[in-house]
Amino acid sequence: MRNRIIQVCAGIALAVAAVEPSCAATLYNGWNYVIDSQTDGTQRTGPGSPAPFQVGGSDNPFEMYGMAIRDDGDRVSVAFTGNMPLGGVNDPWGTVPDGNTAWGDLFFNFTGEDFATASARGDLAAIRFAGNNGAGVNQLGVYTNVTARSVSVQNDGWSSVSRYSNGVQSRGGNPSMGDLAMNDSYFGDQTLNVINSGQRIGDIDFLSGLELSNLGLDFNNFNASGRETFGFSFEKPDGFIGSYIAHIIAECFNDGIAARGLMTLPPVPPPPPEPEPPSIPFECEPTNGQLNPVLPTYVDAEGWRVFENVPGGLWYDPDAHMGFEFQARGGTSFTEIEDFPCGISANDEFEVFVGAKRYGNKTYRPGESLTFPYPVQYFTIQFPYNHPRRGEYPNPFAIKLDFPAERGTFSYRLIPPVPEPPDVPEPSLKWGLLLLGVLVIIARKR
Repeated sequence: MRNRIIQVCAGIALAVAAVEPSCAATLYNGWNYVIDSQTDGTQRTGPGSPAPFQVGGSDNPFEMYGMAIRDDGDRVSVAFTGNMPLGGVNDPWGTVPDGNTAWGDLFFNFTGEDFATASARGDLAAIRFAGNNGAGVNQLGVYTNVTARSVSVQNDGWSSVSRYSNGVQSRGGNPSMGDLAMNDSYFGDQTLNVINSGQRIGDIDFLSGLELSNLGLDFNNFNASGRETFGFSFEKPDGFIGSYIAHIIAECFNDGIAARGLMTLPPVPPPPPEPEPPSIPFECEPTNGQLNPVLPTYVDAEGWRVFENVPGGLWYDPDAHMGFEFQARGGTSFTEIEDFPCGISANDEFEVFVGAKRYGNKTYRPGESLTFPYPVQYFTIQFPYNHPRRGEYPNPFAIKLDFPAERGTFSYRLIPPVPEPPDVPEPSLKWGLLLLGVLVIIARKR
């Protein structure tokens, strides 16, 4: 699909009427790209008047290839590619007073009016990124309430849009402004190309080639990489919302490029997370299944409570204690603990172990479930805090289990408490008892 886009753009550049736009803007990797005609940059080739000039060519330092704009919600990034360096082009013929022809300023128009009308009302926004152009403001940065002016003639450039367009066509070139035709009524016939006045509201940050690449910039995808590629970013002003036309023209009006686009509101930050519910106390209502569980079929000689051929997905009732061992029998295995019981201890928290490994590295509570990654034949449930004591918490410790088949057989038994070590007498007491024994023996011998 991307190759087809490139072919269509190239076809337009070669085949359509000379004043048509070169290629509509295309969204790719988060950037809004506009690709300009590569045969509409003009360059003086010698001294004299009228000026001899050429159009297009890979060696033409004024040829602009493309512009890309990225809207990240609260920040805007802009990139250009072409043959014109950021510092401008030095004049070898002595026809430019300061010896250098620079980039113009980048204008944004959100008003829906043509450029001259929005400029006369001071309703434009603009970015000054070339410090050596002839703008009426000094600092680089973001400007609003902008009016525009022309410095084309002072830079040995074209005095009107129509003269530029006719000159390009006379040399077989295709004059365009990217998304807009060169004869679009938006521009009229004036060569307004730099800031005349405005209010500076923010800074710009130039972006390195690596930073642009990390943002996904890729002019090569459109076969439109010039000798120079550079860019910058800035914090999005409040008024940068809605449809816009953005354009830039060199000081001499030797080439320019325009893009249509849409900017949206910055994303609304997500609400703060809900606070975690307190772990103590934890209250819940036992379900009917927990209050009326399936009871063991019998107890075997080793103390295992056996549930024989019982349906899956029900609650089963062991007696609460330190915890329980569950052992599958007769080809049964366990696939899921579907629920944990309520009202068993002050915390109602449970730990599950498969072998010696604590499963899930967490505690489980009523209403939660645990699906084993594979059917298991043995697991334990233990109480990390406040071991239940019969009578203090009258609800039965019933557990809701499931098996791979509809029915299964399993057993459980209590995990016996760890026996407390026997009391060892203090050393002084041991020696006292030993001395008493010796005295008794001596007395008997007498």
